[in-house]
Amino acid sequence: MVRSMTGYGVSEGIVSRTTFRVELRSLNSRYFEFSSRIPPAILPLEDDIKKIINAAVKRGKVNLAIVATNATEDQRIVIDERKV
Repeated sequence: MVRSMTGYGVSEGIVSRTTFRVELRSLNSRYFEFSSRIPPAILPLEDDIKKIINAAVKRGKVNLAIVATNATEDQRIVIDERKV
C-alpha cells in the first residue's frame, strides 16, 4: 500500500537494442492527475499505463517520462539474480 503521494523513481534498461529510461514523479494533490511524455511508439499503451499507476496511486499528481535511445553494441542487459 502506498503511504505517501510524494515520491520519485527512475530506472533504465535495454530491450531489443533500445535503452529505455523511465522516470516517475508524484506530488501531493487532492485528486489523481496523470501526465506523461513518452515516445510515439509507446503512445498506444498510455491508457493502460495510466490504469496500472492509478490502481496503485489513488490520489496525487503523477508525471511519467520515458526516453528511448538506441543502445550500443557494448551495452548488455545484466540480471541481478539476488533481486529477481
